[in-house]
Amino acid sequence: MRRVLHVAACLFVGAILLAQAAPTAQQRRFVARPLIEGTSISTTAVKLPDGQRMVSVVVKFNAEAVATYRGGLAGLPATSPVVTGKRRLDLREPHVRAYVQYLQSRTRSFRRAAAAVAPLARITHELSIVVGGVAMQVPEQDVPALAALPGVSAIYPDEALKIDTESSPAFIGAPALWAQLGGQGRAGEGVIVGILDGGIWPEHPSFSDPDPLGRAYAPPADWQGDACEFGSGTTGDAPFACNNKLIGARRFMATHEAVLGVVAGEFLSARDDGGHGTHTTSTAAGNAGVEASMFGTPRGTLSGIAPRAHVAMYRVCGPEGSCFGSDSAAAVQQAIVDGVDVINFSIGGGQNPYSDIVSLAFLDAHNAGVFVAASAGNSGP
Repeated sequence: MRRVLHVAACLFVGAILLAQAAPTAQQRRFVARPLIEGTSISTTAVKLPDGQRMVSVVVKFNAEAVATYRGGLAGLPATSPVVTGKRRLDLREPHVRAYVQYLQSRTRSFRRAAAAVAPLARITHELSIVVGGVAMQVPEQDVPALAALPGVSAIYPDEALKIDTESSPAFIGAPALWAQLGGQGRAGEGVIVGILDGGIWPEHPSFSDPDPLGRAYAPPADWQGDACEFGSGTTGDAPFACNNKLIGARRFMATHEAVLGVVAGEFLSARDDGGHGTHTTSTAAGNAGVEASMFGTPRGTLSGIAPRAHVAMYRVCGPEGSCFGSDSAAAVQQAIVDGVDVINFSIGGGQNPYSDIVSLAFLDAHNAGVFVAASAGNSGP
């Protein structure tokens, strides 16, 4: 097995290290190489008191994630719905749990080995359902040592992406689609939409149950989530009990905090303190019949594209609009576990899908049976 070292000019020397075995005739699997070697667009290294630089990376094991595992290990049958033929990845099935436990044992082994070669490194996220590895903060000079550990196939830079915006129902032709579904009052019925963004303002009428037209929501049958993270103690961050419209909310910002810290007054919960997450959630699946106004001036009646869908917020972005890839990957993993049908991602993408950790997590989500709607960016006509 040979290891190839790539240079991430904007992040650190040795940001991506790929270990690749030549495929045998029996394997015959496509192996992708990065189109752009070692790109990173806005990640900031953290300087330690002794002058060392801590960088954010994602370590990929030489094992497939649960959502993508196609079999091949003795006693561990395939878990990916692409192979099993199931509609969705079901983490309650015994053979799926067995493979999860296998990856957890790989993670424990890696922890021990990493502690020996990079004692200051720390894991921020374990990624077994998607990616198949861990996210870490690690001293820059220790990255090659981590890459040389047995069982490591790649180390990717953890990029900080930026939030994007969305469009109105009329602009994209939603009314015509509503007609095909039996009208606006049925659009999205029973679907669970997971939003990865900067949080949500739960008291907004776009997320009320019943909706402003008086129609109540039934509990979603396939929802497995149990978190509703509001009320962190920060001024303005009031507790909130989720309902059958806003069915869950979590915060995934461990890497963001490690790199950029916490801004004074920031909500340490899933509550939106920038406005973007509330906007995109209401655009995707906000209630119909919401009367909008600005400074007392009526601005019309609002509706989301799928107004009868249930929504779950996974906060991955800070108030300044930065969203780290490993935080987003961890949120994708949790969204799969929770049972979402759709993931909405109104955040700018990385430059290279073969080394962008969010793109890789989305591929795993697709393999798990989840539809991913990702922003194409803010640029262009």
